Amino acid sequence: MNRCPHVETLNRLLAGDSADEWADHIAACKQCQSFLESSADDPELRGWRHGLAATSTEPGLAKFVAKVQADTFSRLSDDTTENGAQPYQYLAPPLRAGDLGSLGTYHIEAELGRGGMGVVFRAHDPALSRTVAIKVLRPAADDAEARIRLIREARALAKLEHLNIVRVYAIAATDNGLPYLVLEYVAGDSLAERLRRDGPLPPLVAASLLAGAADGLQVAHNAGLVHRDVKPANVLLHNADGQTLTPKVTDFGLVRAAESTATASGILAGTPAYMSPEQIRDPNHIDARADVYGLGVTLYECLTGDVPFRGSSAMVLRQVIDDDPKPPRRFSEAIPRDLEVICLKALAKEPGGRYATAADFAADLRRYLAHEPIHARPVGRIGRLMSWSRRKPLPAALSAALLLVGLLGIGGIAWQWRVAVTRAAEAEDNLRDAAAAVDQFMTRVSADKLMDKPGMEPLRKQLLEDALEFYQRLLKKPAAGTALQMETARAAVRAAGLIDLLRPP
Repeated sequence: MNRCPHVETLNRLLAGDSADEWADHIAACKQCQSFLESSADDPELRGWRHGLAATSTEPGLAKFVAKVQADTFSRLSDDTTENGAQPYQYLAPPLRAGDLGSLGTYHIEAELGRGGMGVVFRAHDPALSRTVAIKVLRPAADDAEARIRLIREARALAKLEHLNIVRVYAIAATDNGLPYLVLEYVAGDSLAERLRRDGPLPPLVAASLLAGAADGLQVAHNAGLVHRDVKPANVLLHNADGQTLTPKVTDFGLVRAAESTATASGILAGTPAYMSPEQIRDPNHIDARADVYGLGVTLYECLTGDVPFRGSSAMVLRQVIDDDPKPPRRFSEAIPRDLEVICLKALAKEPGGRYATAADFAADLRRYLAHEPIHARPVGRIGRLMSWSRRKPLPAALSAALLLVGLLGIGGIAWQWRVAVTRAAEAEDNLRDAAAAVDQFMTRVSADKLMDKPGMEPLRKQLLEDALEFYQRLLKKPAAGTALQMETARAAVRAAGLIDLLRPP
C-alpha cells in the first residue's frame, strides 16, 4: 500500500531533527497535516509538530512518545490508501446501501473519530432499532497491551450506570479477531471540539457542564475506579433536544482501581497537559484527587480557551510539577472570581490542597450557579509560599538561609545605628550642659562688681576671651538636631556680645 511521499522524511524529523525543520515540513505537506490532525483528539498529541520528540529525554516520556509515534505512522501504512480513502479492511461488506460496512449484525454508517488506539463509528443496531457507537481497535495498535486496555474499559463501564457516563452495551470481535466495544451513541460534539470551534465557554455553561462531568466521575470513584485521563476530549456533549447539553464522561481505557499499583514502572498514563503532579511523580500511588485535578484543568480551559501549561511534553511535565498556573482572570476579568477560586483549588499541586472528592468540586460549582457562597477560599501569598517550599525544599532552604543572613545583617546595622544615635544624643546633652555652665559663669562674671575694680581688668579680659573661644568652637560644630541648632544660634549671639565687650574703648 502506498504511503505519503513525505512520510520517510517525517519519520526522520520526528527521530530527532530540529523543531524548525519539522514545522517547515508540516507546513509544506497537506497530507501530513491532515493525518496528524486526525491521529489524535487532543491538543497535546497535536503538539508533536512543535518538536515533542526532540525533547523526550526522560525514559518514561520517551516510551510514551515512541508508542504514540509508532501508532500514528502505522496508521498511515495500514489505514490509508494512496488517495486518502479509508479501506476499513476489518469491516465486513455492507448489509445496506450507503453503509461503510458491517460488524456482526451492526450496520456501520459513518466514522465519528479516531485516536492512536482505535476508530469510533456510528452504527445501527437492527435488533434493538437504535443508533450505537462502535469503538474498534485499529489493526496497527492490536497488541496485548491494547486489548487489555479495551477490555479494562469495557469492564469499568459495565460497572457504572449514570446519566453522565457513556454506557457500554457489549464487547465483541471482528471476523479477523479485532476487539470492539458497542457503546451508547452520544449525539453531539466532544467538549474539546466545542472549545476548538467556539472558544471559551460562558461561565455559567462551563460550571454546569463540569458539575455534570464531576457527578459521573464520582460514580466511578465510588466504585473504586480512577479515570486517569480526564480532559475535554473525553467529555462528550449529548444534545438530544437541540438545546440541553448533557456531559458524558467517556474513554475509560486508562481506568484502574484506586488501590492498584499495576502501572508499569516508568510509563506515564494520561495526557501530560491534564495529568496531576502525582501522576508524574509517582503514577503507582494516586487516588480520585488525580481526576479532580483533570477536572480543574478542563474547567481552566473552558474559561480561558487554553490549558495552564504549554510546550513540549517534557516542558509541560516539569511545569505541572514546578509552576503555578496563571490565574484565569488574568486572561479576562469577565471570568467570575468564584470560578477562578474553584478552578485554582482543583489545580492545587498537593492532593491535600484540592477538593477531597469530585462531588465536593461539583457542589461548589452548583453553589456558584445558585449564587451561594462557595466553600473554597483564595490561596494567599503565605499559602503559595508554603506550597512552593514543599515542592522546592532545597531552594526554599537556601532562600531562608539568605533571608536570615540578610535579617541578621540589617539587625546588626540597626543596632550600630542606635548606638551611634544614643552616643550623639549624649554628646548633645553634654554640649548643652557645657554651654549652660559657661553661660551661667559669664553671667556671674558680668554681674560681679568685683570684676570692675582696678587691677581685675586682666582677669576679667582673660575670662571673657576663654568664653569667646568656647562659643567659637561651638559654632564650628555641625548642628544636626533642632536643639543643637538653637544652642548654636544662642552661642553666636553670646560670642557677638563678648566680642563687643572685649573691643577696646
